[in-house]
Amino acid sequence: MAVAVKHSPGVGSPGLLDRLPVVSLAGVVYVLGSLGILFRLIPSLWWSAWESTGGSPFVGGSLLGVLMLVAAGGLVVLGTRLLGARTTPGLRAGIFVGLLGVLVILLLARWASLWIEHWVYDEGWFGVSGPLAGALLTAAFGLVLVIVGIRLFALRATQKALVELEQQGWFHATFFKRQQGLKVRRGTIVGLLLISGAGIWTLMSHGSLRRGPQDWQLAVPFTGRVTITDEGDAGRILDEPSGRTASRTPPTGPWSVPRETPRSSRTWSASGSHARSSRWR
Repeated sequence: MAVAVKHSPGVGSPGLLDRLPVVSLAGVVYVLGSLGILFRLIPSLWWSAWESTGGSPFVGGSLLGVLMLVAAGGLVVLGTRLLGARTTPGLRAGIFVGLLGVLVILLLARWASLWIEHWVYDEGWFGVSGPLAGALLTAAFGLVLVIVGIRLFALRATQKALVELEQQGWFHATFFKRQQGLKVRRGTIVGLLLISGAGIWTLMSHGSLRRGPQDWQLAVPFTGRVTITDEGDAGRILDEPSGRTASRTPPTGPWSVPRETPRSSRTWSASGSHARSSRWR
């Protein structure tokens, strides 16, 4: 008598998009791309179109705010659809840690670029090809940080830690024992708000924010320009005729100023962090 044998299908290996590091990095790219669309692409396109109509800047800014809110909502809905109902365990924590890693890499690369700019502009390393060599060194350092970060992110220990972090409920809107520790959580939020408010008041009262740049941004190394609004004692030297010999001559390096440039708009090509180097010695 023949016996029918039923073969169970084998369990296939997980695909590329089922691996936690890959989908987490894809989520990081999506979040960064969404931020670029919201705060860079949409305002740029909007103001270029609005200025051509000659409309009021206040009305244009208000409409732009509404447009950005609508776009943000659409991007959030799209991201939620891409996550799906059954996501890879640890994905939300992986996206958060990935974004934090990108910020750390940017800050470390910027810190290294400050030293490289100092060596190039103040110490005169690499001669006339200093800016190019410095930019290449900064890019190489940033690339090394990216490779090291990806290698650390792909470790099994990192994946296990991400799963455990997400299981603690930090990245979900669901409640577990809603009333447990309610007063402690409220007190923690109030304490954080008080500390943040005290810090902001301190910065404003001491004028720390006025001494800094208007916008908080990371300058791209070796691409900044410094506009000198107060030339001080150097103004009389710049205004002297080119035929006369002055006791001090303008620099001929990366901060050289053309004679025909008006005093109110003279600009030195230098990194924003090295504005102090534009003083003549």
